[in-house]
Amino acid sequence: MELEICAYSIESCRNARDAGANRVELCSSPQEGGTTPSMGMIAAASKVLKDQTHSKEDSPVELYVMIRPRGGDFVYTDEEFDVMKRDISAIGESGIAVDGVVFGILTQDGHIDIERNRQLVESAGKYNLKVTFHRAADRCTSAPEQIVEDIIETGAYRILTSGQKPTAEEGKDNIRRMAKAAAGRIKIMCGSGVTEKNAALLKECGVDAEHATAKSFRTSNACNIMNETDTIMYSDKTKIMNILKELKLIALFALLPILSCTVTEKDYRYCKEIQENPNLSKGEKEALDFIYRYSPLEDITEYGPEFWVANVKQTFKVRESTPWGNTIPDNIFKHYVLPIRVNNEAVDSARIVFWKELEPRIANCKTMEEAALAVNHWCHEKANYQPTNARTCSPTAMILRTYGRCGEESVFAVAALRAAGLPARQIYTPRWAHCDDNHAWIEVWVDGQWKYLGACEPEPALNMAWFTFPASRGLFMQTRVFGKYTGDEEVVKEGDLVTYINATPTYAETSKPVIRVTKANGKPVEGATVDYRVYNYSELFPVATLKTDKKGECSLTIGNGDWIIWASKGELYNYVKVNPVGKDVITITIDKDNSNLITDTLSIVPPAGRAFALSVSEKEREMNDRMLVAEDSIRAAYATTFLGKEETFGWGGCLGFDNDKKERLWSIVKNSYGNYGQIIDFYNETYNDKTLPDNRTVIALALLEALEEKDLQDLKGDMLFSHLHAAFANGKDNSLIASLYNKDDLQGSDMAIKYIISPRISTESLTQWREKIYNWLFSNQLLLSGAKDNNAIARSVMDHVRANVIIDPTTGRGDVHLSPASMLKRMRGEKISADIFLVACLRTAGIPARLNPIDGKPQYFADDWITCDIFAETSVAQAPGASSQKYGWLSLKCNGDNPLYYINFTVSKMENGRPWLRDLGSSAEGDMGPGMRLNSIFASPVKLEAGTYLLTTGNRKSDGSVKCQLKMFEIKADDTTALGFELPTMEETFTPLVTIPQLADYLPLPNNNYTAVAIISSSNEPTNHMIRDISAMAGDFEKYPVEFSFLLRNDTELIQFVSGNRRPLPKNLTLKVDKGQKVESLITSALVGAGLMPAEGETQLPLLVMVNKKGEVVYFSSGYRIGTGYQISKYLVSTGTNE
Repeated sequence: MELEICAYSIESCRNARDAGANRVELCSSPQEGGTTPSMGMIAAASKVLKDQTHSKEDSPVELYVMIRPRGGDFVYTDEEFDVMKRDISAIGESGIAVDGVVFGILTQDGHIDIERNRQLVESAGKYNLKVTFHRAADRCTSAPEQIVEDIIETGAYRILTSGQKPTAEEGKDNIRRMAKAAAGRIKIMCGSGVTEKNAALLKECGVDAEHATAKSFRTSNACNIMNETDTIMYSDKTKIMNILKELKLIALFALLPILSCTVTEKDYRYCKEIQENPNLSKGEKEALDFIYRYSPLEDITEYGPEFWVANVKQTFKVRESTPWGNTIPDNIFKHYVLPIRVNNEAVDSARIVFWKELEPRIANCKTMEEAALAVNHWCHEKANYQPTNARTCSPTAMILRTYGRCGEESVFAVAALRAAGLPARQIYTPRWAHCDDNHAWIEVWVDGQWKYLGACEPEPALNMAWFTFPASRGLFMQTRVFGKYTGDEEVVKEGDLVTYINATPTYAETSKPVIRVTKANGKPVEGATVDYRVYNYSELFPVATLKTDKKGECSLTIGNGDWIIWASKGELYNYVKVNPVGKDVITITIDKDNSNLITDTLSIVPPAGRAFALSVSEKEREMNDRMLVAEDSIRAAYATTFLGKEETFGWGGCLGFDNDKKERLWSIVKNSYGNYGQIIDFYNETYNDKTLPDNRTVIALALLEALEEKDLQDLKGDMLFSHLHAAFANGKDNSLIASLYNKDDLQGSDMAIKYIISPRISTESLTQWREKIYNWLFSNQLLLSGAKDNNAIARSVMDHVRANVIIDPTTGRGDVHLSPASMLKRMRGEKISADIFLVACLRTAGIPARLNPIDGKPQYFADDWITCDIFAETSVAQAPGASSQKYGWLSLKCNGDNPLYYINFTVSKMENGRPWLRDLGSSAEGDMGPGMRLNSIFASPVKLEAGTYLLTTGNRKSDGSVKCQLKMFEIKADDTTALGFELPTMEETFTPLVTIPQLADYLPLPNNNYTAVAIISSSNEPTNHMIRDISAMAGDFEKYPVEFSFLLRNDTELIQFVSGNRRPLPKNLTLKVDKGQKVESLITSALVGAGLMPAEGETQLPLLVMVNKKGEVVYFSSGYRIGTGYQISKYLVSTGTNE
């Protein structure tokens, strides 16, 4: 943050230098507002400012000279214009060290005189003098945005402005608009009335510098025969230093993203408190500085100073109290223990809460490894694996609901390990190569080494997990490190707030080829985008993206399997399918664009992987298993404390609900798990609010049903009530809100419930924002124009939001979104946060709004869903109700089949030479998994943006290899594109891999078909994935008159599986106990004997074989695999349906 001092004397220049100012604007005639100083004064000022022996900075203070021939207006005659040119030339020819000049010329009608200013800029440029366009800009009659555009056209380097108001504080809104319009193309400096009292808060305008005179007056003591009092104005050194002090009070924010966002009074007080707090050690202050530098803006806005101070103090307390705390190097501690945030979860008080339970658990642990294993057992006691949607819950919310997907388990476990003072990080493979899914696990730093473990899946030792073999087949794995990280590991990408580290070499065999991107003429392409893409879920998914250097090259360490390397720049692109083994350089010539409607077939082979022997003693294994059983029991016992069905029905009766509504209420309570108390609080507030409609409990029920299951598990009752209350209090004239009154059945009310009243928009934190936004809209008289139709109101809202919100990608990481309440405070954030805020504003104004589930763009409803992507780079002003985007329709058919979205086909839109997936039919249950069937999605043509699209279809074999087809096509505006396709064929072999005739002695096997026999676990994640796959296809499997046999190792396992499984299984699937593990022994012995499984190590469950009456096994899988249900169906379909 720079400070420029307007100096009218050499004394003022000296004071500016000694106080530490960055720049001086040298003027004469303060009573005229500043005119051109004499050459003698310029020379003297330069000598003072460029004398580095007195400068507090590493470089001399910059000197800019005012070029203004007189006071008054800024419309100059030809003679005056000639004087200005001569003054610039004189300064340039003089040899005096001057850095720039300051001027501004307007036209008679109050606009920027672009031509004359451009001539002066060119004159200054001959002498390497930069140009500041001064506050003549504030006299302009043009809009702030137009002023910026006009001055940019002149070639000036900087604009000094008070926002077209007498003082900068009064002109804050216009300064903010100018900073937004500048978008980094020109510097913006605010000035006029800048003092120590407002300097820090003026940062909210998004300016690059501030300009102040910092003036004081003193009375001359010189003899004066006329006895008149002479006063001398000067720039006061103390005042300059105080302004700088106030600016530096926001140093915790100023170094990175927070520099460019709104600074509030709360921020200001906090920074001052940190600087002056005697109870904070130097290390704690540095830690707080580090956290504030690299935290997403949402964290800084949503959580107060007390939260961060308490967490930092707790972290240092644990470091001092554990045997290993002070053995951890500072760099490891800073990046892997100190940060509260792990990934994109909601931040909470887990650091403090968890320690209360963990401290006695690890009190007797003598080593870091012992402590890490103990913490993971505690994590398993609290939660196990179940798939959920893409939003990551907070660590404490995991305890309330007792389960989470792997991404949530790993966030939870890392939070617990860090709470115990152990360095930990989340490892993530964005997509597997051998099956359709991703996975996350954790690493813990133990005595100088990173070791891996499955989160909430304790093993007897570290570097032992069910995913060890799958990871060896991985193509790419990484970790995201908080802050700017310098270590020995390969940096994939350095963001503003996080550093992405390549973890692939730890788990898989790798290569590091150079990717060289060239034009058709063979010349290198600098700045090309290189996507490293993996076929997964019938999409070419980019797991990593790099940019090419001046040589047109980039490189990355990657796994040794088939990749799709996709290079693009602008609309040009090309791709290659390649295995990097033995390849030093891979050249891609980008010579295709959207006119090339490609059709291609690819055969893709994943890495083979490598076998690992997981050796622990029988005693260690038995002890670990006993602990797992005990932990499952503790978790199950906790779940029994949740509100039950009988109690819920009784409560529903008090609310006047009939049995149908009681069942609906029970579904909500059941899915809220340990958060049921907040549901009760919400209902209590709703029931007692007599200003709401008489059917308010029915409306509340519909609102809860409109939320996602995960929202029920971590929402706050008062938050949800605030939205319901405000929607009715402020929506009395809204026809959709009025339609909810006095109805016992609210079916068909989605427009009002889901798209107006509901607070859920994307994956942002749910907060109380509706009343605040309503007041903001009305305080600007935005909704008082008398407009009644949705298009006119939406246009007013969009214009107001676009005028006030600044898109700033440095404020976040792309995955932690500002809540609407936080955006209202900051008025700055990433585009997705701005889109969420727009939707919130539209809903507050009573307009149904959402993010389009297909492409994520904001929309509002007025007879049809209308896209309002106002923050898109290509966004232009539109008439009410109109959209700049044209639409067409797609009709898609698959010859003789009804495939699943994500399993067999996807549709992507080509944008800037890259395919971007469109979500045409995802599963509502989880963030990954099979989607809807084609005939359901395309029961009628689907509306899509006009443009070029890529249809990706594929079929995966049981060994993980894929045959993939790519086909591009066009969707034209207002037209329907009809497209047919056939799935690529992948023939499975029915040659017996091994024969186990004894299986028929234990299990019912079909004569003329195959069936599935599996050994499963009661709780491990691979089993859960397989059960999920099979449950999704239960109806398909029930068509076949064969019995599936799924076996567990003992009665305890069977009981735990039955009690924990929430998924419907096929009616022809039987659960049994494999007494004495005889069936498992038969299968594993045969597979080992045939060389299909390693002889050493434990059997990786689930173990599944497709087998017939003869005991002929034609397919098997062991351990982690996604799509098992689909693989089973291939064998059943291929072999008929007879016994």
